[in-house]
Amino acid sequence: MTITRTEYGIPHIVAKDFGSLGYGYGYAFAQDSVCTMAADYITVEGKRSRWFGPDASYTMQGNSVTVTNLDSDFFWTDVRNQHTVDKLIARLTGKGSG
Repeated sequence: MTITRTEYGIPHIVAKDFGSLGYGYGYAFAQDSVCTMAADYITVEGKRSRWFGPDASYTMQGNSVTVTNLDSDFFWTDVRNQHTVDKLIARLTGKGSG
């Protein structure tokens, strides 16, 4: 697998299989956006308060809503505990959620 970049920094990935292509995509993405990726992981793990303080806030990029870290942690922890994603996938695929 090789990654080359244009003069504008756009990655071009050449790979022999999909696994290698996925690895190259992930590697290039991490090079460009590791801080954004880390913040997203911390957010969906429900740990923003731990690392950034419960009273601090941030704006969600998708809908421009500003929330406190504590509110975000409650929301994402509930999503995980309620198996919300599993239930949505089951609804879409017609399969049981486990």
